Amino acid sequence: MKMKALLVVGMATAAMSAAVVPAQFQAAEALQASQNAPLPPALQAAINSGNTGAIQSAINALSGGNPQVAMALASQVVQRARQLTATNPRAAVAAAAAAANVANTPAILQASPASAAAVAGAAADVANSPAVLQASPDAAAGVAATAGSVAQNPAVIAGAPAAAAQIAVTISQIAANQSVVQANSAAAAQVAASAQTIANNPTVRAVAPQAANQVAQTQNSGSNTGSNTGSNTGSTQTGQQNGPQTVQTQQFTGVTPGTTEVPVVIENPNQSGSPTR
Repeated sequence: MKMKALLVVGMATAAMSAAVVPAQFQAAEALQASQNAPLPPALQAAINSGNTGAIQSAINALSGGNPQVAMALASQVVQRARQLTATNPRAAVAAAAAAANVANTPAILQASPASAAAVAGAAADVANSPAVLQASPDAAAGVAATAGSVAQNPAVIAGAPAAAAQIAVTISQIAANQSVVQANSAAAAQVAASAQTIANNPTVRAVAPQAANQVAQTQNSGSNTGSNTGSNTGSTQTGQQNGPQTVQTQQFTGVTPGTTEVPVVIENPNQSGSPTR
């Protein structure tokens, strides 16, 4: 009788566990699947307008105050931004800026720091594309600054340090770009300082020690390029390079920059809140 009772209890416990775990996976899969769903018409219209404020307002309205829904919508927006980089870089960076702004809201950073870092990193990737840097360098610097703010958030540092490291590397490249420096040198300097702060954070260095070196190399490369660009044609420069260095970047675990998929992580599928408006 004892054996039968133990067997029944064991089977009941296993059944309860099987019911809970799939529910969590189903919630995560549903959010991931939403990234590939068609954009709501209002959100698509906002993206077509190329207005960052309109896109962000549409996300806030459609999310109904749910941080997880807001992150899913922001993920869709940043994927759409990637698709627009070649054909409409100004609209692309506007959409990326809106997604990064949503990721940088306190409610989302608290509820889903890893998701916020993933969206901010993807937005930085859009801003770092050659077409965007050429068409809207000032806007690219703005996206980089917002992504850096997300990466410096304590919840992101603690929960997604590898993603923070990748953001540091990406925004350092934006800050070193000569189009950005010429368009807004103050913003470029601020973004560069943000990248250094993130990469040298002890928690980030513990998981991605190479990020600090990559940020430093990128900034040195940008400084040398700027010096050479400002020199007189035909002059001989001793100890300086005649072109930008090639900086080898490494992709860190947990982020997928340059792809069409943005990893969105549900820290607590049952958690809800109201994003800051």
